[in-house]
Amino acid sequence: MKRSDLGTVDVLRLIAGKPENFREWTSDYLARQLPDVPPKVILAKLDQLDGMGLIDCGVSIRGCWLTRAGRQMLAAEGQTEQRGETA
Repeated sequence: MKRSDLGTVDVLRLIAGKPENFREWTSDYLARQLPDVPPKVILAKLDQLDGMGLIDCGVSIRGCWLTRAGRQMLAAEGQTEQRGETA
């Protein structure tokens, strides 16, 4: 498996859906949600999303959150799905 196998919007949705009370790193949450994906692939995807400006992080990429651009991408994708179109 490689980084490109993970959809950008799919990963953003998972990050947005992380429960507030989940006390572990975002990357650990993603690993639980994507058990067939190696951790290094998840971290590579997070690094890519950070470079695209869709997520931001504090001291470690493992503890990331969505940026305004990431939330806007999700909102635009949601509107596309509601109209029955594909991205």
